[in-house]
Amino acid sequence: MSMFRRARLPRSAALPKNPPLTQGRHSEESAPGDDEPPSEAVILSGFTSLRSKNLSLLCPPQRPEPRRSAPLAAFAALAGLAALLSFAGLCRAQSQAPAQSPSQNKSAHPNLGRALTPEEIRNLDITVTPDGRGLPEGSGSVEQGAKVYGEKCQVCHGPQGKGGPLDPLTGGVGTIASAKPLKTPVSYWPSATTIFDYVRRAMPLNSPESLTNDEVYALTAYILSIDAVVPKDAVLDPKSLEKVKMPNRDGFLNSWPPPKH
Repeated sequence: MSMFRRARLPRSAALPKNPPLTQGRHSEESAPGDDEPPSEAVILSGFTSLRSKNLSLLCPPQRPEPRRSAPLAAFAALAGLAALLSFAGLCRAQSQAPAQSPSQNKSAHPNLGRALTPEEIRNLDITVTPDGRGLPEGSGSVEQGAKVYGEKCQVCHGPQGKGGPLDPLTGGVGTIASAKPLKTPVSYWPSATTIFDYVRRAMPLNSPESLTNDEVYALTAYILSIDAVVPKDAVLDPKSLEKVKMPNRDGFLNSWPPPKH
């Protein structure tokens, strides 16, 4: 059944023969009056125009997809080829690897590096305990320590360790139990070997672990001499350093066993 019903004209109305049309409309000579129904051509033209507008709203024109530029397409192709070749090489290497027994696989390391040599382990294992274990060979005097301190330590900790941009190293002895305690390595720390350990691993601040063992012994002797913990002519080495009694040693509970001689 047709979607469009043709309009019928009354019998009394006479249509002109071959009415002139201009783009689906009557010309001015044959334009119908107000009481004259529109002709079949006018109705068909209006329906076609309305239908085309509705279709354009429902189905907007699609934009063509932009084409990739030639350099971009070539680069994508090369990247895909490189990935394919890498995967093929990996598969080939795995296929050629010698087979290992389960026991061998368990003992093998996961290729994260190599085992450290005994010398490398000794260089990393620099911990010194409060009872003196771990102290290296070497020695240093108060006089030598004053020279090293002036060259590498005074710029941060001030003259005689009294403090500068960074914290003081000396002073405060006897103030720990007071209302205004001054906690410094000399007044608060319970063990002289801890001063040696800290200076060796962390000082100077811009170049830690750059001091020799003799320089660290000398610096420790100089710092302790400022507050008269050791004499001004003291020379410290592994045996003498572990025997130094710090001012606040009794302020701590010592859980370390006594050193074995």
